[in-house]
Amino acid sequence: MEEDMLTFEMVEEVNLDGVNAIASLRDFLRELANDFTAYARQFSVAAAMVFSLTEASAVTTFEGTEEGSPVMEYVLTEENLPTKAEIALEKLLYLDDDWDGYGAPAISRKSIDNCNKIIRLLPRQSADSIEVLPTEYGGVQIKKILADGSLLSSDFGDDTMSYYIEKDGKATYFPFLHYTQTAVEKLAGTLG
Repeated sequence: MEEDMLTFEMVEEVNLDGVNAIASLRDFLRELANDFTAYARQFSVAAAMVFSLTEASAVTTFEGTEEGSPVMEYVLTEENLPTKAEIALEKLLYLDDDWDGYGAPAISRKSIDNCNKIIRLLPRQSADSIEVLPTEYGGVQIKKILADGSLLSSDFGDDTMSYYIEKDGKATYFPFLHYTQTAVEKLAGTLG
């Protein structure tokens, strides 16, 4: 067996509602996706495992899952891979304190999760066109050119988000919004 190969033991069929196993496997999957080229095989196995557990089934190894099988077709479907924005967000977790050389704090997991709430509501093409940046305050900033040519820039912190839309030199500001369902859906609708 090759060193970079992951092997999973068979799992019993169980009802996974409310169990953290799926979330843990998805976190593992995102970590592997950070260096997709180096971990393509592990990524495929982890994705197959997540799909398999979601369907209350099981998978053993990459070799045990034939390329033409429904599981691998699911794994290899582009829409099931993380978006560029999701991968960029996860990479921000690797920034330590003073990442900018001027004393900026590490990017908080909570601000990344808050930004992900928006990203996951977007169509894939829209999410793939978003620029993701760290902020000097430990938060996340995203930027996107909208269909009408205006620029949307949004900052995500632990407790609030702010954004503005700039067109023809004029900006409309939406400052310090709490992460309510209405605010999240409004921003996602604007980005989408």
